Amino acid sequence: MVRISLQNGCKYGFFPGLVHFFGGDQLDKVTETEKTADMSVMQNETGWDRVRRIFRVDEFGNISHEANSVLQVAAMSTFIGSIYGGVINSRVAYMEFMRNNEATAFKSHLEAKVYPYIKF
Repeated sequence: MVRISLQNGCKYGFFPGLVHFFGGDQLDKVTETEKTADMSVMQNETGWDRVRRIFRVDEFGNISHEANSVLQVAAMSTFIGSIYGGVINSRVAYMEFMRNNEATAFKSHLEAKVYPYIKF
């Protein structure tokens, strides 16, 4: 009973007779897809053939999943990079503007307080 519960987990541990009744839910290792697949194409295939297949368009006009992933990563990286670069450079541009701005720079805090009341 301990061996059965360790093999099948806790689902049949309390009722070991159910394992033989349900068959332990064992699946075939050979599926219908494996039986019908043409393995000769894969056996004669080289690495360069697989690389070329990435850049081919299928009969429906779709690109491969790998090429699609590369395009999505490139687009997302461009978007995030432009946002990040814009935020960083806008801060640098603002600090540079404040440092070089001579139009509203005052010599002292008294001049800044008196300036609005001076008439030219």
